[in-house]
Amino acid sequence: MLCGQYRHRNHSVRGPPPTIEILKTENEEVECVSKWIGDRAKEGVVPHEFAVFVRSVAQLPRARAAVEKSGIPFKILDESVAVTSNYASISTIEHRNGIAPLL
Repeated sequence: MLCGQYRHRNHSVRGPPPTIEILKTENEEVECVSKWIGDRAKEGVVPHEFAVFVRSVAQLPRARAAVEKSGIPFKILDESVAVTSNYASISTIEHRNGIAPLL
């Protein structure tokens, strides 16, 4: 899910184009993100290829709930940004540097 504008940059885009959803509640957001992650996992995407970034620490519980509900293992990243094989990463956007390009 993307918040805001999507800018296509060939050098940083891998995989299908993003899905943009407009949802009314946080619960709908958790359900939608969880389903999307679960569907990609069923297609063969491995856990460490997922990363969920939120704007603030206050939103981490919502991201955690979505990934937890999808059934894949995850780790909440700290300042060290140590990504673990076979675990999805959850973090605030300020810790994403060095992980993957953000569109």
